[in-house]
Amino acid sequence: MVLGFVKAAGVENTLLGSDLGQANNPLPVDAYARMVRGLLDAGVSKEDVRRLIADNPADLLGI
Repeated sequence: MVLGFVKAAGVENTLLGSDLGQANNPLPVDAYARMVRGLLDAGVSKEDVRRLIADNPADLLGI
């Protein structure tokens, strides 16, 4: 599902975030690891995954 959104909007226009960490939800680190593994397994390049989880959010925050 995430991959469809990424393809529709483009990697350059997408970042991945979460509201995980509440009771009965996975820990954010565990969920991110699964999300990244799923993207890589679906054929998303390492460079694009880095852009989604690190570069695009940093750009948005100006850091």
